[in-house]
Amino acid sequence: MECTRRDLFRGMIRPGFWQQSRARIPMPYTDDPAALRTVCLACAAARNGAAPGCQTACGESIVRLDDAGVPYLDVSQAGCTYCGDCAAACGPAALDTDVGRRIAADIILARGGCLAWNRTMCIQCADRCPDRAVVFAGLWNPVVDDEACTRCGLCVAACPVDAIEITARVGGRP
Repeated sequence: MECTRRDLFRGMIRPGFWQQSRARIPMPYTDDPAALRTVCLACAAARNGAAPGCQTACGESIVRLDDAGVPYLDVSQAGCTYCGDCAAACGPAALDTDVGRRIAADIILARGGCLAWNRTMCIQCADRCPDRAVVFAGLWNPVVDDEACTRCGLCVAACPVDAIEITARVGGRP
C-alpha cells in the first residue's frame, strides 16, 4: 500500500487507520442496488476475470471489485464526480444516469473526531463538497444537509482525520 502524506497524518491522529476496512458503497445511477448486484454477478461470470467497463472508465479510480467481481465504490482517496462514464461503459447497461445523482449510502460526521467540532479551524469537507451540503452551524460546527447531499464521498476523501464516514444505506435505496 502506498503511503501518502494525508495517510501518514491520519495514522498519527487516529491510530489503527491502516487496519480500518473500507466501506463498500453501492454504485451510482441505480435505484435498486440488490437488482444491480444480480446483473453485475452475471456480468462478472461472463468477463472471465477481465476488468468491467465501469471500473476501467472511472477517471477517479474509485470503482473496486468485491470477491465475486461485483463493482462498488471506495471513496477513501477520491469521490464520485457523477461524470457518467461508468454508466456509459457498463456492458449490460445496468447503470442509468436518468436515475439521478444519489448513491444508496449515508454520510456520518463523527463530532468527536472532527477538527472543527473540536475548535480547530478546518473546512476541508465543506470546501470539497460540490453540492454545498456541508454547512456550518456557527463557526465550528459542520453538519451534513441530507437533502442537498448526493453521497458522492468527496468530503470523506477530503477529511484529514477520517471524521466523516460513508456507509451503505440499509434497505439500499438512495
